[in-house]
Amino acid sequence: MANLTFSDKKKLESFLGMGGGYVLNFTNSEFREFVKDAINIDIYSAKYENQSNSKANLLRRFWEIESDAKVAQLLECFVEYYKTFICQDDSPDENIQGCDECIRIAQRLRANHSIGDIEIIKGDEESADFNKLATSIREDITNDKPDVAIDRLHTYMGVYCRNLCDKRGIPYDNFTPLNSIFGCYVKHIRDNKLVESEMTLRILNTSISVLEYFNDVRNNKSFAHPNNLLNYDESFLIFKYISNLLVFIDALEIKIEADIAATKKKGAAMKAEHDLLYGELPF
Repeated sequence: MANLTFSDKKKLESFLGMGGGYVLNFTNSEFREFVKDAINIDIYSAKYENQSNSKANLLRRFWEIESDAKVAQLLECFVEYYKTFICQDDSPDENIQGCDECIRIAQRLRANHSIGDIEIIKGDEESADFNKLATSIREDITNDKPDVAIDRLHTYMGVYCRNLCDKRGIPYDNFTPLNSIFGCYVKHIRDNKLVESEMTLRILNTSISVLEYFNDVRNNKSFAHPNNLLNYDESFLIFKYISNLLVFIDALEIKIEADIAATKKKGAAMKAEHDLLYGELPF
């Protein structure tokens, strides 16, 4: 199911002229051929059947059951068709705005598809405030507002990195900037040989520098202060980078915890064996 909000659907239906069961200026046969050429799907197959089988209802059913990527691809093809065969140089501004909205929705769907699970931005059972922070970020990303979420994403990373350091007993100063705190964690990873490849260490070291520039974006391109917001595409790029970094760190932490548990279990087994062999005899 494509992640289309109620607002998305209303905008798309308006742009595509779906009132009365239509989709743009397609006849039934043209609509079938267009969708087949665009995404290699028979829109009139039983999979998309509904009560009326109007073009608009077939498309609504398509939105309900197909992936973000498939829906985004078809939306982009609709825009290309509209600009080529319908839109004129003197078209009203709302028509141009409709094209832009359609492309924007398609871009978000593609971004959702490439990002994967935005639930990687998660809270903490012990902190209600951190849970609220994570929830608000996820809501803005889901609602296609990465630019609005930038300042809180920076705050989230600050808390996240401090929690990592606390968990691993890594000292830091409360006034240490985000990139330096993450640098302390990366040093711990390197010193304890917790990753296998030099390339992974290089990527993590590069992330320290990336987070340094994140400080600047937060201070000068977000709602943290009275600023003009960073543009949509760059904001989404930042979110994708941060979310991918979090996916890796979370996986690494799970591995570290598993290794610690295995070491403790092995130590307990060795102690039990030692006690059995060399412990005090009952006589």
